Amino acid sequence: MATRGRGRRPRAVRGLDHRSLSLATRFWSRVRRAEGDACWEWLGATTDDGYGQFRVGHRIIYAHRFAWIATYGPLLDELLVLHRCDNPICVRPDHFFLGTHSDNNRDRAAKGRHIGERTPPRILCARDHRRLTKVEREQIRKLFASGAYTKRFLGVLYGVDRTTIRHAVEGTEPDRRQSTKASPPATFTQLQAVG
Repeated sequence: MATRGRGRRPRAVRGLDHRSLSLATRFWSRVRRAEGDACWEWLGATTDDGYGQFRVGHRIIYAHRFAWIATYGPLLDELLVLHRCDNPICVRPDHFFLGTHSDNNRDRAAKGRHIGERTPPRILCARDHRRLTKVEREQIRKLFASGAYTKRFLGVLYGVDRTTIRHAVEGTEPDRRQSTKASPPATFTQLQAVG
């Protein structure tokens, strides 16, 4: 607990402190609760991967992690909150289980979310970043121009980041920079040919 005069706030992330009621109220107001066993969807900010984000003081944490803490109490830093439902925006506490990074990797592989299994093969650039086909770029331009879709949503839909979507919308190509390695020094005969 912070002492007066030091200007430090107690950390609200590990467990819920004296501000927990207002934090919990703010958090749950951004959740669409469904009937039955369906997922409760996070309506607030999300990451590019679709996971919910929630601001606690000056820190941003995953919404599903906060839902766990608000429901069951603090947890160790090395433990992850994993989804049984495999829905990144779900914040329903009974859809979660705790695990390590290894457990998360095994769960991801078992559900077919490791690279190349969840989505069909795509054209990749040399750095293994997704490159859109010409048809996909045209589709993205039309969808964005309709005004019904945001760049963030289109990025999630096509499995690329917002910069790639921006290039598709603007009809420009991403900067495919050449290697930044220095060229070898010129030989004496090459210098004579120039001069």
